[in-house]
Amino acid sequence: MNEDTNRPFGFSESPSLPGAVKFLLALLVILALWSAVRLGAAVVFWEVLDGYPTRGGPSYIALSGAFWLVCALEALWGLATRRRWGQRAVIGVCSGYFLWYWLDRLLLRLPYPNWPFALILSAVLLPVTLGVAFHPAVRRFCEKVRHDGSKKDTGTIRT
Repeated sequence: MNEDTNRPFGFSESPSLPGAVKFLLALLVILALWSAVRLGAAVVFWEVLDGYPTRGGPSYIALSGAFWLVCALEALWGLATRRRWGQRAVIGVCSGYFLWYWLDRLLLRLPYPNWPFALILSAVLLPVTLGVAFHPAVRRFCEKVRHDGSKKDTGTIRT
């Protein structure tokens, strides 16, 4: 915690994060937590899952959870530290996760009766997420400007 302003991670010089950045950070935290639960559940219940006739078995569940956990954490770190590539990482992770979700659902899982709900939710969430990720406030947040006016990618949160 910063003793001057009681704000974490050195946000002392910035009055607040843009709402679009807060939304994306929250989304990435949720994705990382969900992926960690997927990975953890696969490891803890490996023997139980191994007894079910699934494509890929528990190793697929664990590996996909680990993959999306690493991707979400990398994008979260890139955005939180205001890396220039942070915005592109968020766009790539969100788009990739939706694509993976539907490929996994259509090719590897048995059909579920809730597919209309999942389709509507995806049709709403993906455009909203990408719209927020492409918002100019996110781009400006990721492009730090030095006092001399030149752009710099230092990885620090203070501007």
